[in-house]
Amino acid sequence: MYTVTSDDKLYNSPFIGNGELATNVGPTGYHGGFCTEEEAVNRTLFWAGRRFKDARGGNIKIPRVAPEELFGATVPLIRFGRIDRTLTIDGAQTGDDNWRQTMDYDRATVISELQHGDVIETTESLVCRTFNMFVFHTRLENRGKASKKLKFEVDYVFGDAEGKRTRDTRLFIRKPHPDDIAFGDLGGVRSVETDLNKRPPHLKESLSVQYEIDMHLGEVHIGRYPLGIIHSSETGGSFIHDITLKAGETTDLWFWVVLSDRLKYSHFPGYDRVKALLEEHKTAWAENWKTSAIEIGRPEMEAIRKSSLYTIISSTSPWTITMGNQSTTWEGRIFHDEFFGYMGLLCSNFTELAERAPNHRLTILPEATRRSKGHGAFYAWEAIETGEESAPYGHWVDERFIHGQFSEESWQLYLRTGSKKVLARYYPVLRGCAEWLIYDAVIRDSTGKLRIRSMTDIDEGLYPVDGGIYVTCATIRSLENAADAATVLACDAEDAEHWRTLAAELRKSMPLSKEGKHYAYSDTADLPNGGGHLGIVFPFSVDIHSELALNTISFGYQSFLQGRDDKRSDQVLAYTWMWALSQLATALFYQGRADEGFDALSQVPSVVGPFMAPNEQMRDEIGVFLPWHPTGGGMYAFALSAMFVQVFDQNGAILLPALPSALPNVRFHGLLATDGVTVSGELRDGKPVRLNLKTDKSMPWRFRIPKERLVQVQLRKDLKISPPDSLGRVFVDCKLQPGDNALVAAK
Repeated sequence: MYTVTSDDKLYNSPFIGNGELATNVGPTGYHGGFCTEEEAVNRTLFWAGRRFKDARGGNIKIPRVAPEELFGATVPLIRFGRIDRTLTIDGAQTGDDNWRQTMDYDRATVISELQHGDVIETTESLVCRTFNMFVFHTRLENRGKASKKLKFEVDYVFGDAEGKRTRDTRLFIRKPHPDDIAFGDLGGVRSVETDLNKRPPHLKESLSVQYEIDMHLGEVHIGRYPLGIIHSSETGGSFIHDITLKAGETTDLWFWVVLSDRLKYSHFPGYDRVKALLEEHKTAWAENWKTSAIEIGRPEMEAIRKSSLYTIISSTSPWTITMGNQSTTWEGRIFHDEFFGYMGLLCSNFTELAERAPNHRLTILPEATRRSKGHGAFYAWEAIETGEESAPYGHWVDERFIHGQFSEESWQLYLRTGSKKVLARYYPVLRGCAEWLIYDAVIRDSTGKLRIRSMTDIDEGLYPVDGGIYVTCATIRSLENAADAATVLACDAEDAEHWRTLAAELRKSMPLSKEGKHYAYSDTADLPNGGGHLGIVFPFSVDIHSELALNTISFGYQSFLQGRDDKRSDQVLAYTWMWALSQLATALFYQGRADEGFDALSQVPSVVGPFMAPNEQMRDEIGVFLPWHPTGGGMYAFALSAMFVQVFDQNGAILLPALPSALPNVRFHGLLATDGVTVSGELRDGKPVRLNLKTDKSMPWRFRIPKERLVQVQLRKDLKISPPDSLGRVFVDCKLQPGDNALVAAK
């Protein structure tokens, strides 16, 4: 499932990253080899937060933007260079047309194997999880009966995928050597040898490319092992290994690339240190995969969860969850999509990593306040790390629902951790989002009705609309989140009452279809094939179980079925959009419609591409569009978990809320519920046989569970079980002790 070969019809370059550094490699394991036109811009090194001051001065290509368009202020990522390899065997350069490539998610490593007759070339490519370093490890094996003369050359050029640099780029290139003077003499000279290319190679020699771009000052530092020739050039350098490979012999070559600057200095490691860092990398990823798991007997769906979490983790920068630090994924800029990656991490118990999203919103709150001119928190549509707007000009900058998602991030973190300290920390974000929406989005029309002004809602193909459903739900949820937070924290009582009053009134203005049987997209237009309607249930949980809500989600489900039958890929709620399928499934799971939800979710394996990587959508004419998409991956991971654990209010987690009949045998562990409690369980033949809760402290805990589950399992007698509510869910009260707490009675 994770392997692609040169014979396959579809290929997308595998993505490697550690949240800071990122790149896409080709079939060689380096930046060379077959590449689709759309992805060519990603075959260079990227570093989160390091941006050109002006894209127009960058002399670079911006995906999906015509050269004549105005994009100077979009502040793209700096390109830190391209690494190519060339292999000649007995004087002939290899064609590199017979290959297979595997994404090893367990080790976060790309394994590229090329067959050159009797010579097999295998390269492992990765970005170290715990250190700012790219590593390329190539093994050459002679499986023939005669010796082979090989020349393996790695070339590095500072710049973008085409070797272009900004006009004001300044480079200082040298070859650090053990005999160099540490700080140079008075004139700055570090070596007595004037022609460094004539100096005999040394095992600890390396290539240093210091750069100056705008106010960025740093270094790309490259090492190699074993001994080989290093040449420097005006824009980089090359590493040359001449090898005689006897029959049956193998040889290993190592290259490592360390990025360092004034914001994050990295001490350049020698070969032994590199090997130690690789062990740390393996350990870190092994610990990641122990955090949580879902096994449903559908290997492809389980594989997509792993690829999705890998993508999100590898795209989570020191600031927040980005769209991926690549050119094609919006230059690693930050916008509302962070919410979906955030929820994928949070439900999977990557709490510390997930918290970077609300923490970022808190950090840039001063910029959001400045933008609002003191009327709350006006967050940018598509921002750089400082919170400054960096979006291309267009109607999308008038979308305000984003504040509902930012509010929900902070509220969900409180619900999942149960920490008032956390809530107090992020209360300014909750309050700021509510205040801005009141100021900018909420109006009272000529009839006195409170509603949302005309603006762009979540579907950018239909704009502007009055009273859009998604932004209406976002506003209601933001107001209620802020009010609930104020109540918990015993502060701002007068404001809280005002927010609740506005939210209650807005609920009366949610747009309805002409027949009044389901929620419409807006007061002025409906959109039968869009995903905006889903927001009533997820992510905003404004209305989950009413007849209107049930009809609305049924409306979306029927759109999905029709799109699948007609094989239409031009609508969001079709069978080709991974994140929309997952959001639809989540809404159905929230309503307890397990089989319908799983029907939608089980479509996802047919729309992912090579390496089972998450994407935005599958297009008939080009194949995968926007691979390595944290939004699609986050929404999918969350949807899977929503079958087993749901958290959307203060009444306790719901356990085992939506178990599809197609999944009689499942196991899961480490799914985050409320108050920091994680849930593990197992079903056999559709019946729960194990349900455990894990916590690090003693405490009372309450959860809900469908009454039909209680018929199937015998819980411990000391648990207090209340009568079912109107939705057929019973409350269960228990006392937890540190460690694992089994709920199912021992036989």
